Amino acid sequence: MATTSRQQDPPTPPLNPLTHLLNQDVGDFDDEPSSDGQLFPGQRHSIIDEKMVIRYYGDPTKTPHLLDGDAPETGTSSPHIDVTLLCDVTNGCGGKIWPAAEVLGAYLTGRREDLAIRWKGKKVIELGSGTGLVGFVLAKMGIGAETWITDQDAMMELMQKNLELNPGMDPCFVEELNWGEPLPSSVPQKPDVLLLADCVYLEVAFQPLVDTMIDLSTTETEILFCYQKRRKADKRFFTILKKHFHFDDVKDDDPVRTEQYNRQGTRLYRMKLKG
Repeated sequence: MATTSRQQDPPTPPLNPLTHLLNQDVGDFDDEPSSDGQLFPGQRHSIIDEKMVIRYYGDPTKTPHLLDGDAPETGTSSPHIDVTLLCDVTNGCGGKIWPAAEVLGAYLTGRREDLAIRWKGKKVIELGSGTGLVGFVLAKMGIGAETWITDQDAMMELMQKNLELNPGMDPCFVEELNWGEPLPSSVPQKPDVLLLADCVYLEVAFQPLVDTMIDLSTTETEILFCYQKRRKADKRFFTILKKHFHFDDVKDDDPVRTEQYNRQGTRLYRMKLKG
């Protein structure tokens, strides 16, 4: 059963969604606009209340793609995973599918057998969930983990709708969590796993995001962090991050797929809090 927490403190100023839509060159961080490098073609920045079905495969050599029509009935033992999402950017840029979420979701499904052993019974929090895609992928894998998808208040309604569109998952909860603020009691204070996809976009949010990652982490917390390069300013985020976390590229993804998304400017890191 999903819950949506509401903070009583005065809200922080909303992150400007338009900044995230200024999609800039992923190769050399210059200031010219360029393509998303998305795996899924045809997705528009102006999406309003549009439903789509994304299919992920357990075979890491197969590329995830959009299906026509509604998702067919599948169980947790299926070789593929279908996630139904409403996408809507009315309340912010998180309401569409971003490249790093596509990549992280594909990595999780490709490591399904391994994660079924290592993450069974674990508590997982996704930060900056947006549509909830990554968290729903994990919950639909049926590995026995509990997942919390979190974001700002503006995304709660969309994430709740998407939760209702994806029945039959492992326990999955929708919660409000604002970076840089005290952690709500409705989420695990020290989860076993943190998932982050495309959370680096506004400079004003760099330090609050790192602060929240520190608050949620121990030196044993496993962190998967997927990121697409967009601006020179993003380097400042990693300068802040490396003061507190060890990180390196994930080594166990399919090499052909890794080369593809690296070429598009997307990186997938495994992180640990420094002792």
